[in-house]
Amino acid sequence: MLEANVDTYGFSNDLMTFRNRDDVLTLLIHLGYLAYDEETRKVRIPNEEIRLEFAKAIRQVKRDDTLRRVRESELQYVSQ
Repeated sequence: MLEANVDTYGFSNDLMTFRNRDDVLTLLIHLGYLAYDEETRKVRIPNEEIRLEFAKAIRQVKRDDTLRRVRESELQYVSQ
């Protein structure tokens, strides 16, 4: 399972204000795209169907700015 640390505190709870990757990950948790473990404070993609959709969305990105932002905010996964 691939997981990443996330700090969910300080999220502004809107769709316009994103200060860092933690804000984006927290929004995706709220929307149900990512699962969150309160004990470990780690986030993960909850199932294969959503994992495939994330992979498809990343492959379809064409704009240089978006690609740069994706690379800058790339998750550091920890295999378990």
